[in-house]
Amino acid sequence: MLSLKKMRHVPIFVCAFMMGVPALAGEVNIYSYRQPELLAPIVEGFEKQTGHKVNVLFAKDGLVERAQLEGENSQADLILTTGVQPLVQASELGLFATLGTLPDNLASEVVSPDNDWVGLSLRPRIFYVSKDKADVKIQTYDDVLQASLKQRFCSRPLKHVYNLSWLGGMIERRGVSETKSFLTSLQAQMARTPQGNDRAQVQAIHEGICDASIGNAYYYGKMLANDEQKPWADSVNLVFATDREGGVHVDISGAGILTNAPNKEIAQEFINYALSSEAQAIYADVNSEFPVVDGVAKPVIFDAVGAWSVSRTPLVKIAANAKQAAMLVDEVGIDVK
Repeated sequence: MLSLKKMRHVPIFVCAFMMGVPALAGEVNIYSYRQPELLAPIVEGFEKQTGHKVNVLFAKDGLVERAQLEGENSQADLILTTGVQPLVQASELGLFATLGTLPDNLASEVVSPDNDWVGLSLRPRIFYVSKDKADVKIQTYDDVLQASLKQRFCSRPLKHVYNLSWLGGMIERRGVSETKSFLTSLQAQMARTPQGNDRAQVQAIHEGICDASIGNAYYYGKMLANDEQKPWADSVNLVFATDREGGVHVDISGAGILTNAPNKEIAQEFINYALSSEAQAIYADVNSEFPVVDGVAKPVIFDAVGAWSVSRTPLVKIAANAKQAAMLVDEVGIDVK
């Protein structure tokens, strides 16, 4: 079960929801891995448009397990995630109901094969490269292994879910053996033991500790909006690097409706709102994430990057390979360099 220490910035009205008080008509109850302040603009837009009230329970982990334990007694309607892995986990446990009608302009790649979860935004994992290092040219993942980056590359721990997702895609395309060889070579490129978060790596570039790092693209927007961190963002170029099949690795934020949801219809309304042009623009403008529907502009801060294409590796395959990726990280020992 979750401890209260794992819950932050949760509105007081959620307390009744957590205690199992039945939901009132016109409400939807959400278990969210997404931080409340990032979800708030979507919630506010939905409440304004529909008149329904949204109750959010936030935790960094354990929400799928909580919903499983609660079973038919759960008051939760939706699970919102910041990656595909919890969606696949919940689906495999039989926790999700089949979704209703989704927008016609939705990218088919972000809908589960069983139509029981859907992506709400794209989250590319990219490379940050020092503007002072003109000799460092990165276009593909293998370019990270170039001699000029020996002991000059930084990353958060490779066993973090964001990196396991990235490696999971690589395993699907290259196989286990070649991905392990890549990790072994990458270990020699590390400027320090993998540590911190994605923004800490860009800070390290700014401070001259390393020349390149890997991180989610939306952190660039967060750094630009932070007076202390803006100089970090200003010190790097963004590279939407590809693997051999030519696409950029992306994960998703996503959602699924629980089988035992007491408010299924409103939960479907929430998903459809999150996939509307209005909400997709909020994901782009506020969270610096990319839309999953056609006709919505990408975040303007990435205009200079130009066009790029999403990797064709299925999201369910990426999630399925996460455990194998974690085993490879341990075998290579890259996180304990």
